[in-house]
Amino acid sequence: MGIGIGTFMLRGILSQQKALDEARVHRRIEDLEIEKKSLLNLNKTLESVVKEQTNTIIDLRKRLAAVEKPLVPDLDTAPSKSGIM
Repeated sequence: MGIGIGTFMLRGILSQQKALDEARVHRRIEDLEIEKKSLLNLNKTLESVVKEQTNTIIDLRKRLAAVEKPLVPDLDTAPSKSGIM
């Protein structure tokens, strides 16, 4: 059997389709790389915010502990009737 014009045209169509499919795959990969880069930047920003908030919490706890310390240790030995130190 010989190769007819239909077979030749079909090969051309399949070749074009393959090229289009490969282009779509490469574009999808590029899109995913862009998305990954964006998410990594967002993650870095959020990590900075969490670190800053952690430092703020530590500082506030230290301040609160300093305020809650009794000025005269002898006065703080018995529990208060009102529950307030």
